[in-house]
Amino acid sequence: MLHQIDLPFRRCLPVFHIKTARLHFQSTWTEKIRQSISMQHYKNYLIAFSDRFIPSNFPLVMEEIMRVKREVDSFANLFKVEMILSFLRNRTIHAEFVGANRALASFITSGYLFSGETASLFQAASGNIIFCRQLEQYVETVLIKVNTGQNY
Repeated sequence: MLHQIDLPFRRCLPVFHIKTARLHFQSTWTEKIRQSISMQHYKNYLIAFSDRFIPSNFPLVMEEIMRVKREVDSFANLFKVEMILSFLRNRTIHAEFVGANRALASFITSGYLFSGETASLFQAASGNIIFCRQLEQYVETVLIKVNTGQNY
């Protein structure tokens, strides 16, 4: 024989509604996507005056530069390093470089080549000249290895 038992904690149990759960999941998921997308535009680095550039501390920058290395390998070497560094630092390319290597200039400014990590790091380190110079040397070294066909 079954007895009906009145449980005292029954009132404390959460009521589960499938429709409400779906809406909550959708709004949570949508918010996470929205945050992810908005954060892609704001890559912030905090660079102190005494910091030095160590590539292994910035894996996303290393990844971006290695991808750039692979992408620009087929272009002429004329002002390649100078154009890339100029664009990363200032988002501009000198007119004489553009005239000498129009194909590369178009590719650099297309928006496809860079993810923004290195440019954000240059911007964050603008007050630290030594850090910026070390970052420039790293980019030059990687890109020169491309030009000579050596692996980095």
